[in-house]
Amino acid sequence: PLTIIACTLICGFIGLITATLLPDRYTAVTLISLKRDNFPSATLHSPDGEVEIIKSGAVAAKVAERLNLMADSQWLQPTQDHFADFRNWLNKRLGFTQTQQGTSPVAQTPQAQRLSRAIRKLQSIVKVRRVGLSDVITIEATASTPYRAAELPNTYADIYLEQQLEAKIEPLKKAELVLGALVRKYDAELAKAESQLHIRDLYNDSLTKLEATAQARLMTTPHARVASRASAPSVPAFPPRKTILALSIIVGMGIGFTLAYILSVPTRAFSAQRSI
Repeated sequence: PLTIIACTLICGFIGLITATLLPDRYTAVTLISLKRDNFPSATLHSPDGEVEIIKSGAVAAKVAERLNLMADSQWLQPTQDHFADFRNWLNKRLGFTQTQQGTSPVAQTPQAQRLSRAIRKLQSIVKVRRVGLSDVITIEATASTPYRAAELPNTYADIYLEQQLEAKIEPLKKAELVLGALVRKYDAELAKAESQLHIRDLYNDSLTKLEATAQARLMTTPHARVASRASAPSVPAFPPRKTILALSIIVGMGIGFTLAYILSVPTRAFSAQRSI
């Protein structure tokens, strides 16, 4: 019994210390619902394709710039890779040196390096998935603070919708520029005394198209909407402290019973020999 109690207490204490020292990580999720009726083509705007767009480095770069992550030293703090450190130490001790093949990479400015690191970290902690076979996409982010955990997926969703809206509006803007130039041209020709009647018809037609294009631009909406915005979580998603403590106690009891059984084998064998 003492062995079982001792093992249980030791493992429980180790589990308690581990659960206490592990840093809190908060997780928040934003839901995006795609408007299937606005898709001009199911192949051009499939949910899987939209997931890849959201996960792209272009969107991550916009998020990093909007949240000014390049200026956050804590955010840019590199993750320790003990295996890589050991490998570099071993190569140095053995006299191995790494040589670069081919042309040398293009040197980056400090700002570009910080942006690249921010993008890599964003892509590692932000998970974008399609919910089954539905038209719903989840953007899940994990961070050390509740505010940052909610801010990341919401910013991802905002930038994604802005880019989709800008892509739909861009052709309308170009059409407005062309029609505006035609309207000004025909207006200048109508100011002349010798203007012909068909010029006025062309002017009216171009003006009507310009007004219709401007109205269409104002009425344009993205082909997706935010179904649910992330809110700051009140409870950390990691570490599961109760689970860690319960498992450590169970493991300690298992180790205690095993040791107690092993220690009791010689005693039982000796008692059997004496009885014989």
